[in-house]
Amino acid sequence: MPQRVQSRPALTIIDMQNSFYHPSGSFSKSGLPTMNHMAISEDYSDAGLLADTIPNLKDNKGLIRGTRDVEILDDLKPRPEDTIITKTRNTAFWQTKLEELLRERGINQIIATGVGTNVCVESTIRDAWTNGFCALNVTDATATLTQEEHEASLLSIK
Repeated sequence: MPQRVQSRPALTIIDMQNSFYHPSGSFSKSGLPTMNHMAISEDYSDAGLLADTIPNLKDNKGLIRGTRDVEILDDLKPRPEDTIITKTRNTAFWQTKLEELLRERGINQIIATGVGTNVCVESTIRDAWTNGFCALNVTDATATLTQEEHEASLLSIK
């Protein structure tokens, strides 16, 4: 069944930041493929398990709030009227003001784009539904490290 846009949607662009895409970003420096906005404190106290699961993340000072590493890609620079949600976990809903902002604005659906399909995008979509919002995934505007992981996630959140 095709998904439909609701009456009051909001476009979400997830994790399109230098750390995941730029050749000098922390993922590339750590030997990981560049791809998948997450920003954490300089001491990694709000990183949860993330700091221990990404090789060399701390050594490369990756994903630290306020650095170029977590800036949004130049090609997607936000406009003054755009809202930026800084998150420290996979979902954009965990300990952020996203739910509050959506409700204040009368938004009833998120349209999800960005990366990684199988982690941050999927987590945000699932939490949208959990919090009473419809969610639509733009399948050709999301990506992850492999096509197999991308397709498995799309099937899971269909």
